[in-house]
Amino acid sequence: MNKLLTSLLMIGVVAAMAGAATWANFSDIETSTGNTFTAGTLDLVGQVTQVHSGSGTTTVYNPGGGANFYWTVSNIAPGSAGTDVWTLTNGGSIPGNLTIALTTTSNENTLMEPELALNDNVDDGELDNQMTFGLVRTNPDSSTNILVTAGSTIAVVETALDAEIRLMGSGEVIIYTLTWTLPDITNNNFVQSDSLVLDINFVLNQ
Repeated sequence: MNKLLTSLLMIGVVAAMAGAATWANFSDIETSTGNTFTAGTLDLVGQVTQVHSGSGTTTVYNPGGGANFYWTVSNIAPGSAGTDVWTLTNGGSIPGNLTIALTTTSNENTLMEPELALNDNVDDGELDNQMTFGLVRTNPDSSTNILVTAGSTIAVVETALDAEIRLMGSGEVIIYTLTWTLPDITNNNFVQSDSLVLDINFVLNQ
């Protein structure tokens, strides 16, 4: 009998110890909730300004930016000159690559008497061949790079811009300054009524 009681007592003690061990373990719980993914943004913001001296009239459209911001200069004459500035800002939250494509259209309008005397068979009678241009880029650190030396043709400006690929960080600003002149020389009597259109696409891609 004593052996039986002793055995039962030992079983009870072991069971109690086992139960106590089960409930006495330490515990710690860590949680990670609300893990979120948010897409960044690219937002190219453009502004344009135009300064013009000499004859003619300047009009700036949507200078503060928008779907299309541009300028027109009408009734220029030999001796006219101007400066056009495009200010570009990456208003998004991530960096992107800025590329620029320039296309030009030279329009032959009314053939005036001086140009008729050339039989309209030489480049001297076209406005895009008589105007001279320069192009400078101002970088985010305020340093400048001369992309096209003043006195170049519009074809040189087009080539320089087409080759441009610039990394723009979030909030960074890049400025392109175009200078132009219609020199006061004899040949420019032939460009009367002609026009030159510049179309520029600024594209910001990741």
